[in-house]
Amino acid sequence: MKQNNRNQNLKRLKRIKDYIYPSKIIMDIGCDHGYLIKLAFDDEKTKIIKAYAVDNKNGPLNQAKDNLKEYDNVIYLLQDGLSTFYDDVDCVVIAGMGGELIIRILNDFFNKTTINHNLKFILEANKHSEKVREFMFNNGFVIDNESIIYEDNKYYEIDSFVKGNIKYYDYDIMFGPINLKERNKEFIDKWNNLLTKYKNIVQKIDDNNDKSSDKSIIEKKLLIQKIEEVLK
Repeated sequence: MKQNNRNQNLKRLKRIKDYIYPSKIIMDIGCDHGYLIKLAFDDEKTKIIKAYAVDNKNGPLNQAKDNLKEYDNVIYLLQDGLSTFYDDVDCVVIAGMGGELIIRILNDFFNKTTINHNLKFILEANKHSEKVREFMFNNGFVIDNESIIYEDNKYYEIDSFVKGNIKYYDYDIMFGPINLKERNKEFIDKWNNLLTKYKNIVQKIDDNNDKSSDKSIIEKKLLIQKIEEVLK
């Protein structure tokens, strides 16, 4: 779980921690300083019993070791993604990375591993959350928890996936099925902001009469139509 410093993204970390329950053994990919693992050990409800802290750089992994030195049951792995996996893990967290990188990590893993039916994935992409959702739906997963967190002037989409069989539609992929139902303040604010952004882009292209951007205008106008339909 990528984290810049201990005080940043605390709301996001806590929400991810909440989604871990009832899993007891987690693998945190891109663990950075290990703060999520610490929260998951200390929380009265979550109270994990073991964690794998994974990072592809020695510096962050050493920081995690220092921050988690009071916890005995942490295994530290210097590796890329899920290149090594342990069967006792029942929850994988990949957060703070780009959506396309998350998909590559998971695609490599799915291609070489038989997935335990009880294995949960908590994913937070800092870009292209909709692509991550589509990938997971296509691989037989459903969303059991989902939310949007606003922190440090950014919106974070957090999705928890488990094995299941639900038919999802385009709007579920784009907006998230639970987000669509709950429509909380963060959801409304995020999509209102994007709606304004996309309208400004289209207006600017129209004003400049930029024919080379015709495809972009069509895509943006379709997005605007979908957002307006959801927000009305």
